[in-house]
Amino acid sequence: MNDREIVFVCDLYEEQYIGGAELTTGALIEYNKTNKILKLHSSAITTNTVRNNKNKKWIIGNFANLSNTAIRRLIKEANYSILEYDYKFCIHRNPSLHSLKSGCCDCSESERAKLINLFFYKAAHVFYMSVKQKNIYASNLKKLEGGIVLGSVFREQTLDLIDSLPKDKNNKWLIYDTENYLKGTKNAVDYALSNGLDYQLFKNLSHEKTLLLLSKSKGLIFLPNGEDTCPRLVIEAKLCGCEVISNEKVQHLSEEWAGNATSTMQHMRTRAKHFWDIINESL
Repeated sequence: MNDREIVFVCDLYEEQYIGGAELTTGALIEYNKTNKILKLHSSAITTNTVRNNKNKKWIIGNFANLSNTAIRRLIKEANYSILEYDYKFCIHRNPSLHSLKSGCCDCSESERAKLINLFFYKAAHVFYMSVKQKNIYASNLKKLEGGIVLGSVFREQTLDLIDSLPKDKNNKWLIYDTENYLKGTKNAVDYALSNGLDYQLFKNLSHEKTLLLLSKSKGLIFLPNGEDTCPRLVIEAKLCGCEVISNEKVQHLSEEWAGNATSTMQHMRTRAKHFWDIINESL
């Protein structure tokens, strides 16, 4: 491995917010034991920041707070790769939710989307969370037929913990209780009631308690209202041997690796290495 410094740029890191994107970014950073890592917030990136670090490798995660000026400077001067967790070309970062609110999503014609199109096109790599997400990008922005499907990334100790949990199942169907409209809590409750399923709402649990609950439960009902590119909760449910009731908005479930606990675990244990093998080849 090369010992060149890597600059990560994200809106937030898991120290500020524990979301799926932040956990994947954290897992990738932790896996790398060789390269020096510099973590910067997207809102703090200026033309001088890029100029002063132009000889380093840049990894761009969520970048809603990255200015157009900074994006143009990165395109011009930096060796960068992009970790795309959602849909940055859309002002709502989700075409389905935008369509629900406005009747359609025409964001791909906006000036910001055109700049993002160039940003992605000039990247050394674009890593997507699912095949469906990659295809939606290709159909909305020009010249973006390529890209690498990485998916969510888990820490090794998380996967080891899941492997160690007993899988003594009850008859409960779990539903994540959240006010985030994207996640579709009402959809899941309505489904459970309509089909006479014994369900349990859960929220505000630690990660370990969530995994323990999944390991004891029959299944998970997760019916989001918009594209969810590679939701960690669904992956965790599969890893814990749960049945999953979902819809087409859960974009990774149509992929071969997501069929059962065994194939999912095998796949998840390759993700961080796969990412860094590709990045280090470009250093």
